[in-house]
Amino acid sequence: MNVLIYRLGSLGDFIVTIPALRLIIEKHKNDRIVLLTNSRYDGKVVIAEELFPKGIYYDDVIYYPLKLRNIIELMKLIIKLRKMRIDILYNLNPFDTRKQNTLKYLFFKLAGIRKIYGLHWMKANKPVIDSDGLYEKFGQAVLRNIGFDATISNINCRYCLGEENVVPNLGIEGKYFVFSAGSKAKIKMWDISNWQKLFNYLNQYSGEFTAVAIGAEEEYGINQKIIDKWLGKSINLSGKLSFKEIASLLKGAFFYIGIDSGLMHLAASVGTKVFSIFSSQDIPGLWFPIGDHSIFYTDIECKGCRLNECKIGNNICINHISPELVVKHLIRYLEYKDYSAGVVYVERNIIQKV
Repeated sequence: MNVLIYRLGSLGDFIVTIPALRLIIEKHKNDRIVLLTNSRYDGKVVIAEELFPKGIYYDDVIYYPLKLRNIIELMKLIIKLRKMRIDILYNLNPFDTRKQNTLKYLFFKLAGIRKIYGLHWMKANKPVIDSDGLYEKFGQAVLRNIGFDATISNINCRYCLGEENVVPNLGIEGKYFVFSAGSKAKIKMWDISNWQKLFNYLNQYSGEFTAVAIGAEEEYGINQKIIDKWLGKSINLSGKLSFKEIASLLKGAFFYIGIDSGLMHLAASVGTKVFSIFSSQDIPGLWFPIGDHSIFYTDIECKGCRLNECKIGNNICINHISPELVVKHLIRYLEYKDYSAGVVYVERNIIQKV
């Protein structure tokens, strides 16, 4: 039997679907599995093969450009899929609109695929919202949409890690924490002054921890302005590590602190405690990391705007989250070994849309 997994996105998008990938593999362990995904579209994007080489979650991969609209190229893809004689499709993109669902369903039917999970003819995929107003996590929505149990306690990205610990080779001794302040979307950025204040507060632990910065090469500068405030040992590794090296580094960290990003999901997936400062650009809950982590999110009228730049100004939602609030929970973790988290710290209805 030939199985096709359809998933678009980059680092974080793939990590949150690991539970679904694992269940699909378990169900089809004797079948051939092919991944259909997007090709690289941005220098900062991590594509599927960098995360999971062939032979782990799939046997082969087909890449195509995002927003492919050329009829000839679409027909070539249909013909290629028909020749592969795909029996089953799993769509791991759970929030398609009615139009997207219908067009994709039609496309894959033209490709000769008989059984389709996660795409519905003339029907939109709707998220589940709990009594606290939090949306189900993306990974849970993926599982529910393809008909699996949506209960997830952790991700456990064991394949994200290399076989050896890279930390000794980086010159890091003793305990360390990792942070990253950069993002492709400006609206997700916590102001640098907030980061610097946070590090000033945390300097009471500067003799105990090494501060380690990670991120893309172009984020080296902003991370350096923050790490300069650290009075203890520090190292800026932005743009200097491979994906597996970053995963190994995060695995050994005492905690990770950052904004909504793929690195946040990677840290959570290797079992590291995460403190994440969220923009309200997306709906609350959807992209929160899976596991017992501390999340900071402002409930504002314009939440879920999906913009890359704030129209109100100054990223008002994320910058309403104070360094004092974040450090309060960091200290509780450091001083009292309080791993409870799993608590979402939502400041409700403080700001009104202007």
